[in-house]
Amino acid sequence: MKKIFKLFLVFVLILSPVLAGIPLARAAADTCTWTGTVSANWSNGGNWSGCDNGGVPENGDTLVFPASASNKTNNNDLVGLDLDEIRISGTDYVIGGNALTISPSINSVMQFTNTSGNSDYQIDTTISGGSVSISQDDGPGLNTVSGDLTFAISGDMNFYNYDTSSFVISGNRSGSSGNVNYYGNINLSGAGTNTYSGGVNVSNASGKTNSSALTVSSLTALGSGNPNINVNSTSTSPVGINFFTAGSYSNNISLIGSNFAPELSSNGNVTLSGNVSANSDLSFIKPQSGTLTLSGGLNVNQDLEIEMSPTTNLTKSGASPIAIANNTTLSINSLGSYPGPNVTVSSAITGSSSTAVNVSGETFLNLNASSNSYDGTFGASNNAIIRPLANTALGTTVGNTTINNSSVLWLSGSYVIPENIAVTGTGRPSGAYSGGAIWSQLPAGATSTELSGAITLNGNTTFAMDDPGSAAPDDEFILSGPISGNGNLTLLRVQGTNSTRFNFLQTSPNTYTGKTILQGATLDLNGGAQTIPNDVDINSTPTQSAILGLSSNDDIADDSVITLNDDSTPGTFASLFMTSTATSDLVGTINGNGTVCFNNAGQTLNIGGGNISGSFSGFLCSTGTDVGVLNKVGSGIWELASGSAYESATNAPSIDVEAGTLTVNSNFSATTTNVGSGATIKGNGTVGNLSVAPGTLAPGNSPGCFTADGLALGADSNFNVEIAGNDACSGYDRANANNANLLGVNLNVAPSYQPPVGAVFTIIQAGSVTGTFNGLPNGAKFTSNGLEFQINYTGTQVNLTMLGGTLASTGQNSNQIALIALSILILSLAGLAIERLSRKPIKVNAKS
Repeated sequence: MKKIFKLFLVFVLILSPVLAGIPLARAAADTCTWTGTVSANWSNGGNWSGCDNGGVPENGDTLVFPASASNKTNNNDLVGLDLDEIRISGTDYVIGGNALTISPSINSVMQFTNTSGNSDYQIDTTISGGSVSISQDDGPGLNTVSGDLTFAISGDMNFYNYDTSSFVISGNRSGSSGNVNYYGNINLSGAGTNTYSGGVNVSNASGKTNSSALTVSSLTALGSGNPNINVNSTSTSPVGINFFTAGSYSNNISLIGSNFAPELSSNGNVTLSGNVSANSDLSFIKPQSGTLTLSGGLNVNQDLEIEMSPTTNLTKSGASPIAIANNTTLSINSLGSYPGPNVTVSSAITGSSSTAVNVSGETFLNLNASSNSYDGTFGASNNAIIRPLANTALGTTVGNTTINNSSVLWLSGSYVIPENIAVTGTGRPSGAYSGGAIWSQLPAGATSTELSGAITLNGNTTFAMDDPGSAAPDDEFILSGPISGNGNLTLLRVQGTNSTRFNFLQTSPNTYTGKTILQGATLDLNGGAQTIPNDVDINSTPTQSAILGLSSNDDIADDSVITLNDDSTPGTFASLFMTSTATSDLVGTINGNGTVCFNNAGQTLNIGGGNISGSFSGFLCSTGTDVGVLNKVGSGIWELASGSAYESATNAPSIDVEAGTLTVNSNFSATTTNVGSGATIKGNGTVGNLSVAPGTLAPGNSPGCFTADGLALGADSNFNVEIAGNDACSGYDRANANNANLLGVNLNVAPSYQPPVGAVFTIIQAGSVTGTFNGLPNGAKFTSNGLEFQINYTGTQVNLTMLGGTLASTGQNSNQIALIALSILILSLAGLAIERLSRKPIKVNAKS
């Protein structure tokens, strides 16, 4: 017997190292359900049902906390417990106590299955195994895991929320795992430090159609090592990540999706220093409040929309650019009303010609990168404002910038911007920077801003200029690139002095099809290349003068109609001004009631290009004495209408009538006027010295009186007189002068009524009369329209006396006259009547 015992002892000793390596088998796993009948402690077997081990949970068990139980605030007073799973299906549990371990036999670590109410799991828990999960099922309750979680798993750690309410994870998370995956609405809160490793994936809960998001309510909630975050929308609803706590996050974030939008949002002043990448053409960035700063790279690999709330701002800073992939669009859109959000981009933008940046809504986009290689397009619509703050802020000239109706390109510094721009509209309808699609407002110290690229008008467009300080140096808005397209171009000055001005410096002609309208604005033309291609309206306002300055030759289209509209407010005026550097220009005509002014004696303004007619009732002036020439050309009629005058008789320009007709119906007694071959001067007005050689003087406006200081009617010129009544100036034409010199001028008389025999018509009344009409010496007789007149010259008058005759019918051509004569011959044998008609042919001298 002793031998047998010794042999057994030796056998045990030999096998003891091996036996030590074999783990003790767990007791059979139970499902222990909390009743809480006795107390709040787990160690009391009277509080559980379904447990062996004296009714107390042991390793490997599953714990269930049902809807109906007592002591829902309970305490784990057991030590070293290693469970299979915890299920909380009741509401309003607060579960605390000693730390424990959960080593699930399947992947579920913990489930919240209550349908309402709130529960809080406060126990520090170590989770071991492969890929595992903690989940919240359907129901409106708010469940919280506030205990610390330590990961000791080889696979992924998954958090699921199948409910529409939030699932809060507020305890610290540490240890090692694969990726940490969040599905559904989950809130990462708490103030502790999270040190777990692995990446982060944010997705929809499987089978759920409601939108969901991971809310980050702690700066340390995303773990150590700045794990990459993938926001992946793969189901039928959007999914997002929301940075709810102000501060800085350095994670790289990718927005990935195929069906619905992945979203990144923020609340408060949040900085994302990692790279943000849009890898879905439905991606969104949505700041909710405060300022979102992106200091890392922004990689727009597929279409991305940045959706701004009215009270938010967005800043993109840092050396990493906004990199826009080919055929991709970055959209920035404000959802609210004025005043909208500010978006400031100080980083460079890169992208090919197939890319686009579009801004819409009440968004204020500031672009201040000093060097952009961006070849794509910019676009603004629906009240948006784009503000370039560097020469190349809009990129290279490969891509255009489009400012659509109701949006604004705001220029606010001394920049030369070479961007090609397509623009339309009058800018924002209300609020700041309203009234102009391109708006210039320079700060103190800045004197000018320039657009040197090509500008295309896509309809009626307004450029506005504001110099609120109105202090020297005055601002200048230079447009040196060619302007083309359709529609009127209005230049509006909101505030500023007359020296605050627009400046056209184009070296090739502008070709836009509409008018140029100066609305209380000053425009200098310095290009010399027909920089105004069509008609011009120059409109003063009660607070602002409007001035068009011609500074070089051929500034305006030769057939342009210039209309000066002075609103008659004292101190403001509408003016066309030839500056000191201009010598000559040709325009179609000048209408309106403003001022036309010259700067020196070598300047000529030619009026009548395109044979266009017009009427001017304003002022003529010059800045010196007896300077400048108004030259009427073309076959049209230009009227110096009633009300027109010199601004001052001491600085009156002279007038030349080269072609067509100049009608003078006002007092220009200080002028010298010359009428050339084929040209006519007429009207009821007054001029100074008038020389007609060899043109035509036709007093009145059928009929009337024309007055000149000195009247010289040269050889081969014409003096046309209409006789329609007995009274001078109303019944027949007369020329009044201090002295009249007739140097072989042709007299053309056109009677249109039958005056009595002996009626006297004084066609010239002067202080002195010298010379005679061509072929008509004193006492000569002549016939016109069947009436016979005698001409007589005195020292002060030229008179026509009616001798007799019958006024012939006018208006018949030679065939009609022959037919009448033939009819008379057939019907009457009155040979005497026929002989009389043949002796006295009708002479028709029509006034031109």
